[in-house]
Amino acid sequence: MRLAPEARIGETLDDSLRFISVIGVGAYGVVYKAEDLYDGTLYAVKALCKDGLDAKQKLLQSKELYLHARVQSHPNILSLYRVLDTEDTIYVVLQYCPDGDLFTCITEKNLYRGNDSLIKHVFSQLISAVQHCHSVGIYHRDLKPENILVDNEGRTVYLADFGLATTDELSSDYGCGSLFYMSPECQRESSNPNALSCVGYRACTPLTNESSEKPSSAFGTAPNDVWALGIILINLCCQRNPWKRACSQTDGTYRSYVQNPSTLLSILPISRELNSLLNRIFDRNPKTRIGLLELSTVVSNCKSFTRRMRPAPLVSSKYLAYQRQQQQEIRNMQEANGYVNSAYASNPQIGLPWPPTPHLPNQWKSPYTPTLPVPFPVLTPNSATPSEYNKVPPITAPLFATDTNWPCHNSPAGNYLPPTPVPSQNESDFLGYSAHRAPMVAASPYATGFVLCPAPPGRSPNLMDAPRKSL
Repeated sequence: MRLAPEARIGETLDDSLRFISVIGVGAYGVVYKAEDLYDGTLYAVKALCKDGLDAKQKLLQSKELYLHARVQSHPNILSLYRVLDTEDTIYVVLQYCPDGDLFTCITEKNLYRGNDSLIKHVFSQLISAVQHCHSVGIYHRDLKPENILVDNEGRTVYLADFGLATTDELSSDYGCGSLFYMSPECQRESSNPNALSCVGYRACTPLTNESSEKPSSAFGTAPNDVWALGIILINLCCQRNPWKRACSQTDGTYRSYVQNPSTLLSILPISRELNSLLNRIFDRNPKTRIGLLELSTVVSNCKSFTRRMRPAPLVSSKYLAYQRQQQQEIRNMQEANGYVNSAYASNPQIGLPWPPTPHLPNQWKSPYTPTLPVPFPVLTPNSATPSEYNKVPPITAPLFATDTNWPCHNSPAGNYLPPTPVPSQNESDFLGYSAHRAPMVAASPYATGFVLCPAPPGRSPNLMDAPRKSL
């Protein structure tokens, strides 16, 4: 009788391991997180139920454990510590990897995309593990990110799950493995690029109506593992699969790749160097497909795996944020000094800038408003005519420039630059001008676009602000 996965939590195995939580649930068993009662070491314990299994399924379980034990000495293959066989369950004590499987690190944690050095480091470990398996005559046949466990924050990978592994160099188990990672020959796909066939289809020549090549009774398991490694490499670089299945009869993307080997370069952010390598991995002929030894050398010499699909922006986002911060500081400083730019004002005044209306003393926002003493009378909308204006003795008033009235668009000179202010004679020594050389210029109304304001109460009209002593 099968128990619920949570029923074993809290139980003790062999008086040394206590089940803490459930890591995962599969078709044939449950994986638990367990703790050693003596030293606190964490393990992953796979509980394989015997109930309801026939003799063939029990033989496959024993075969999986036997093949795993033969290759576990490699540093990138998950360690198998103990096997405890009870009346109804087989407990397999395995190495615990806290970071989960490679699929989670690729899709959810996003550890590898754009990190070419980490991709090369991890993929080289995976090639070494598969190469070790092949060296002892074991072929995995189910390589995929879900069967690869990760540790050390994604920098170390461990090959696991040898449930479909075999010792046969040639296999007739077509369709064995995961569809995304299955080679074309594993799906009875013809190696002839002119023949489009797949499982359930028969490739025939149009003239003779005979098969374009002799049907093969088995496919090579080693080249099948190499094909799966190529799909995993694309997973690491692009976080996606290149196609759903390597069958040109049913998959349009794979059919496009068969007809044009540069298809992946146009749809994936991979480098040209990686595209050339993938063309050798995805060789439809398993006899000419790249081997693991050469694959390891090419990957170690590969300079880049990914590329940008779009050109980099001319201005970085960090610089734009800094620019916005500087603009905000300028606006805050202007508002503190009594000057508000109409471009940033919440309710900008709309209308003609003329005739200008002088600001009253009680409208000054700060006593530190920049001023400039000039021999100019104060102008109001009810000012006298120009003939009467010349009789009015000029006074020195602070100069307050508003953004709506500067520069002067109605200047008789027709330019946009205001005339240079001329100091009065009584300030010539203070400003560095000689008294006899101080030019006397007749003032003309509306010549500069400045709004002239009288000095605030208690402030001398001849007093200059310290920051504006020189222009």
